[in-house]
Amino acid sequence: MYEKKEPFSGQMDKVLIGLYLALALIGILCIFSVEYRGEQEVLSSFIAFKKNYSKQFIYFCVCLVLGVFILL
Repeated sequence: MYEKKEPFSGQMDKVLIGLYLALALIGILCIFSVEYRGEQEVLSSFIAFKKNYSKQFIYFCVCLVLGVFILL
C-alpha cells in the first residue's frame, strides 16, 4: 500500500560523486603544480586568493556546498 522510501544516502550515486570529487581535486592539483614556486608558503598562498589554484579551490568549495543543498 505504502511505498518504502530509501534513506537519503541510498538515493545518491556514490560512484558518480566520487568521480566528480577525484576529477576536481586532480584539476586543482594540476593548476597548483603549474603555479607552485618553492619560495612561497603553501598554506598562505591558498588563503591569499591571489593565485589561480586558490581561486579554483574556493570555487570548488562553493560548488560543493551548493551541490549538497541541491541533493538535499
